[in-house]
Amino acid sequence: MNTHQNVLHVHYIFRNQQAFQKVLGNSRSNYGTQNTMSSSGGRSWTRPSPLSNAPVVDVNARDSFGRTVLHLACSSVDAGALEYVRMLLAHPGINVNIQDMESHWSALHRAMYVGNLPACILLLQRDDIDISLKDYEGYTAFDLYNSTVNGTKPEPTFDTAELFTWGTNRNATLGHGDAEDRSNPDQVLLKTEDDPAKPIKERFTPITFSDITMAKLHTIVLTSESRANVRVCGFGSGGRLGIMQNTQYSLLPISGLSHKISKIAAGQDHSLALSSNGDVLSWGLNRFSQLGYVLEIPKGEEPIQSVPRKVHGLLKKEIVLGIAAAKTASACWTADALFTWGTNGGQLGYDKNAQPVQILPRVVSAVTLRVLDVALSDSAMTCLLESREVICFYNDIHTRIVFPVHSFPAEFSVYRPPQAINKAMMTKVTTCDEVFACLSSMGDLYTFTPPSPNEMDGSKGRDRATAGIKPQRVWALRKQFSAVKDVALGSDGSIILCTESGHVFVRSRNAKGTGGKAFKFQRIPFVQRVVRVSANSAGAFAALRVVKQAQRLDSTPATVGQDLGRIRPWFTLQDEASSPTDRGLPPTPELAEGAEDDEGDNTVVALQIREVRRLIKVLAQSKVSKNYSLEHRLGSNLLVKAGPMSIPVHRTILTSRSLILSEILSGQSSRDSSITLTKLGLHINHSPFSVLCLLTFIYTDMVLTIWDPRILRRLAGELASVGVKAVLVKAELQQLANLLQLPSLEGALAGTSVKPITPSLKIDQSALFQTCLAQPGLSSHISQPDIEIQFCDRSALFHSAILRARSPFFASFFDEEAWTKLRRESNNIIRVSLRHRKWRAASLVFDHMYTGNEHSLFHVLDFVASREDAIDFVFEVLDIANELLLEHFVLVCSNVILQFVELWNVCSLLADASHFRVVPLQNRLHEFIAANMETMLENRLLDDMPLDLLRELASAIRLHQSTKSPFTRTDRFVQDLLVKWADFLASEDIPQPIVPSTRALNRASPKISPVSPTGGGPLKFSAVQKCRSPSSSPQQNAAEQNSTDIFTMDEENLSDIPPLSLPPVEQTPPPVWKASSHRDANS
Repeated sequence: MNTHQNVLHVHYIFRNQQAFQKVLGNSRSNYGTQNTMSSSGGRSWTRPSPLSNAPVVDVNARDSFGRTVLHLACSSVDAGALEYVRMLLAHPGINVNIQDMESHWSALHRAMYVGNLPACILLLQRDDIDISLKDYEGYTAFDLYNSTVNGTKPEPTFDTAELFTWGTNRNATLGHGDAEDRSNPDQVLLKTEDDPAKPIKERFTPITFSDITMAKLHTIVLTSESRANVRVCGFGSGGRLGIMQNTQYSLLPISGLSHKISKIAAGQDHSLALSSNGDVLSWGLNRFSQLGYVLEIPKGEEPIQSVPRKVHGLLKKEIVLGIAAAKTASACWTADALFTWGTNGGQLGYDKNAQPVQILPRVVSAVTLRVLDVALSDSAMTCLLESREVICFYNDIHTRIVFPVHSFPAEFSVYRPPQAINKAMMTKVTTCDEVFACLSSMGDLYTFTPPSPNEMDGSKGRDRATAGIKPQRVWALRKQFSAVKDVALGSDGSIILCTESGHVFVRSRNAKGTGGKAFKFQRIPFVQRVVRVSANSAGAFAALRVVKQAQRLDSTPATVGQDLGRIRPWFTLQDEASSPTDRGLPPTPELAEGAEDDEGDNTVVALQIREVRRLIKVLAQSKVSKNYSLEHRLGSNLLVKAGPMSIPVHRTILTSRSLILSEILSGQSSRDSSITLTKLGLHINHSPFSVLCLLTFIYTDMVLTIWDPRILRRLAGELASVGVKAVLVKAELQQLANLLQLPSLEGALAGTSVKPITPSLKIDQSALFQTCLAQPGLSSHISQPDIEIQFCDRSALFHSAILRARSPFFASFFDEEAWTKLRRESNNIIRVSLRHRKWRAASLVFDHMYTGNEHSLFHVLDFVASREDAIDFVFEVLDIANELLLEHFVLVCSNVILQFVELWNVCSLLADASHFRVVPLQNRLHEFIAANMETMLENRLLDDMPLDLLRELASAIRLHQSTKSPFTRTDRFVQDLLVKWADFLASEDIPQPIVPSTRALNRASPKISPVSPTGGGPLKFSAVQKCRSPSSSPQQNAAEQNSTDIFTMDEENLSDIPPLSLPPVEQTPPPVWKASSHRDANS
């Protein structure tokens, strides 16, 4: 390679973008001039043309490692490398399909391997890109990417999938609603009836499919619908579509099916269905007695069964596991028997001369092992047995099919690993037009054709059993991702199959004719992650695709009781700060030390012990200090007097929990003298600890059962120190629960230990929120709302205690005393403006704050008309929750959005999630795109994504790649070794490198010191130098500076040396013989 070929590599390595662009521009102009230059000579025959002297730069030149500049730029994830990719792709002579010398990787291979998505998109936008190029290991660029990220392969088992069909539609078997053929896979979309009363997931989630079978004249599919889950299309004559007699181009449900169908099979003129409880149903034309029952029809009419009918006979008490159908016969099997019926062409397993027509199902006695699969044609039947062997019935005989395991001749001596010595284990059999295919567990595919009755006439004895049955291997496993997982046969030798990687290949006749193979496989573009394929003899194909679904976000929510428990005002600030929050449930250290008890401690008991200790501390403090002020008590506005103790509480919470307390606080006379309302507050004539336990239940729905032996045994001494008796506390709580009409508290007090309680707080909070939904009126309501929030379309009254407990946004306001006093009006109302928000979306947020409702809030949205409207509304709710700092409800909204993620809308959802900065939602969308990257890139779904989002996505892709391959893509193991052997490294005498001074030298002329181009200079320190850069030396004192030591110069700080003061040099004219050269240098 000459110097000119490597100049682009040099400029790229040193990131000299200006020079790189200049050289590339000259090369581009020369490229165009050379293509358009005349063949005649220049005007002067003695002076060469300047174009011939211009250096020619080969933009596709390779370096010493066989890499082009495009290879290097696509392999770099540096932000500046993308501009080099753009410049190179703009060059008319660039070849994007050149492969490197080491791995045979193209530029697309390299970009996909490092997760350089911007470069991938630029490459795929070119018309000359070849995505089918393979490296030395047989990987395409997409195969290489799929090997670096988890989740790119489809799951072998699935419940729902998307249906794609293509090919010939002359028999109306594609199901697209029209008679047009399809050259490429086209998705079949089924619309559901829109009912606003249905849940949004049922309204806007498209109908998916679980199975498909294609016959010559019709197609049958199984859908995800809860009932009537069988749909058909095709020619309606003969009853094969049920009661529909006309040609149906769309998939319509079969009427008369009351059971949920699990499997389907199709013959040319009839259909079979297997219900989930093991019953076989059939319908269609019974010309060959293939329906399995007798039809009573008038003379001269066709034997047609238009409504699905159950097949009885020997199957009446059997649980059928599978079904198969051909034009003239049908078959089914149970756990221990195989049944056939129809016109006997020697394939039904019994003598065709003795029984030419079998109307009812009959057992095939020749099959003794359990049947796994059956493929049935008009003259042969193959059965896959539990032993993974295949037997074939034809012309009144049956034989075991022997498959060629090895492709080398017998006289060759070839080493084979142990796993290759095993016999072929078959997993599936299928047929079309007397051609059978068998799929092995290793992923190999075999085909064979049983001999016809005419061929059998000339064979006798044992030769009849093996005449003409010679399976051929048509697909051999090379890479594990290319193993065949499903196969179907079409006409004229065509085969459709899907591999483990989810790719679809179709075998067809070679159009080149002679001189090569008769058939060739071609990959079908624009469809990936396929798990099931189907075909018919008319030239139609189908595939079921399983898209990797977005995973839900996990979050542990704080209940309403936990949040209300955090604003209990009788806890001092010091106690609140020193105690764990109510959200966490770990046992205290004292509890952990006593966890050796035989009875053990569950989480509920541990929490109760901690709460009781906090109450004991409050009770002890109240005896020391009688001054309990309402100030700085989290917005409390009522005192509860219990003996000598005054307990601050929130009036709203008390009135919402008990109707009796509401009546007493509203001024009505009490039914019992133990609870009275005075000027100082609410007086309860019970012990302070019992009242504190009651208030704990009112705030948190928690019943403190201190009489439980597990609790009492640990806290007996502490309770006795404050004069609390467990028996007395329980009796007083029972009296208070009866008086205040608290049935859930009464039920919890019935036992002698901690027992589950019937939740009542959520119900009471729901009733409290209903008062907020009414039109705002006077604030004299019994619950006394004290916050009026103004939205753009209405206003609503709320309670500051609830908002303070549930939202950090409101808590930050209400905790500021100055902010509250200045804004509280004469009617005790504080007005808050949220006029940039709509009430419809905000109502769901405030409903969640009051009641704790989550996904049920989005269950039915009758006011939205489309999926897009529903997503926009949920994002609007998410924005409000984000503003009010409701982190968990933001995740709830994100999970609702994740239900509607599809390939075609994930980019817009990612843009919205990025706009609102919902990082967990962004991560889930990144995972979805990473798993479905091949489909999105091949279908150009990422082309319109903004560059900033594309860079974030690329970073997420590289993170997923490093998760799968941490050893090769991260330095985690190196860092672990450095930590492990840190003492050894510290003991080694490793010399420190001398770092050259970065002080720039002053130059008088720009010609001597040119300005470095943008992108950095050529000098870069290695990672080792950065890690081991010497520390700066300490400042030297004056004595050291005046020292005469000979080594002082090595320790001087060069930046402190003043510049030399030299006299100016007088310029003299140069000699005559240098004048011309001097002028040329200055020009």
